[in-house]
Amino acid sequence: MAGVIAGIGSLLFTAIATYYGAAVSQDQLEQSREDAARDSRDQASRVAAWAELDSKGDFAVHLRNRSQDPVESVRMHFWVHIESRQGYGHSTVVLFQQPMSVIGPCTDLIVDEKSLLYTKTFLGRTHKLPDNAGVELKSVQFIDREGLRWVRASGSGLDQVKPGSREGWMRPTAPGAKQLEGLIDGEPVFKRAPGCGGDGG
Repeated sequence: MAGVIAGIGSLLFTAIATYYGAAVSQDQLEQSREDAARDSRDQASRVAAWAELDSKGDFAVHLRNRSQDPVESVRMHFWVHIESRQGYGHSTVVLFQQPMSVIGPCTDLIVDEKSLLYTKTFLGRTHKLPDNAGVELKSVQFIDREGLRWVRASGSGLDQVKPGSREGWMRPTAPGAKQLEGLIDGEPVFKRAPGCGGDGG
């Protein structure tokens, strides 16, 4: 009888140990997945874009890579609003694209308002932007050091694009607005990104 009780106790101990061992393994697996997800976003989270005004009211669009590695196949889209909606008419926006094959580590790419032109017709005469034009950053798309595709879009944050998907490479459209094509005259300015690497970032 004592042997039977001892056997039951041994089986119960083994079952409890197995249960807790499985629970610990599951926790470790979940932690590993969380760590992998966090690591996969590490570089992508250090790529950002924004627009800012200077003291004269002129704007510049920035695309900054604060990581220690380059990003590739970069494409930044932004709109410039040149005419507000009047009555039942449409507002007018100009779509600008800044493609770059590579942006190096710790690099700030700057597109100045003065370099932006637009056309009212295909291959038509170019025009400068009117005073007090408003800029709206729409999306930044790039490939990180692991070959993963990312898009950071206005209002939706940072998202990984599934392999083979065309999502993220598509040009943004402006529903209910007249859309014109913009031209960037010359090359953007490149500066070292502050708060990066040895700068204490």
